[in-house]
Amino acid sequence: MNKIFEMFQEDNGGISNTRVVTLIFCACMVTEWIHAIFTTGVFSPNMTSVSIVLGCIGLKVAQKPFEQKVGEAGK
Repeated sequence: MNKIFEMFQEDNGGISNTRVVTLIFCACMVTEWIHAIFTTGVFSPNMTSVSIVLGCIGLKVAQKPFEQKVGEAGK
């Protein structure tokens, strides 16, 4: 179970809210996709959902260089 939580940790050991939010939005989109495939046979995501997921991923990529590593917090 700890391995799963390690996926959401930043280099400083804290939980990354951006990763958690991205996971939630991706899970929602996958659920919407599965529902659409089984009911209508066609999945056409709206641009708002796609923009939110890409924005969350882009935010994490932009934030990564500014994270502090373990032991650097006091410097």
